[in-house]
Amino acid sequence: MIRRIEAVAPAGTAITSFSAQAASPADGSSFTAPDPLAHPGVATITFSIQTPTLPDTAAWLDALNGIPGFMDASFTTASLTDGEPEDGVGELYTVASTVQVNVRALSGAHVELGTPGGGERS
Repeated sequence: MIRRIEAVAPAGTAITSFSAQAASPADGSSFTAPDPLAHPGVATITFSIQTPTLPDTAAWLDALNGIPGFMDASFTTASLTDGEPEDGVGELYTVASTVQVNVRALSGAHVELGTPGGGERS
């Protein structure tokens, strides 16, 4: 899933943090989406990116929602940090986002051929 987020991120972006929260049927725990207006999913992914330019929020959320198995992406925060000119690093934006994972992510549709459980695709 990290690779899919990287694929839709703005050029020059690096993922700096990534966490997931999900229900665990084995221990009977439940899962509540962090946003009461979001559709319930099977998990929530929270992550931060660093990028040299502030992403177009609407395009960023559309790209995240376009990933199979993702829905209700939200923009959480953005901050600007000074770079280190002596190291050739300019200012960087840190952008935090969350996205709900739906049951489509569990369907196996995203599994590559040749991997265990990958099967054939038409």
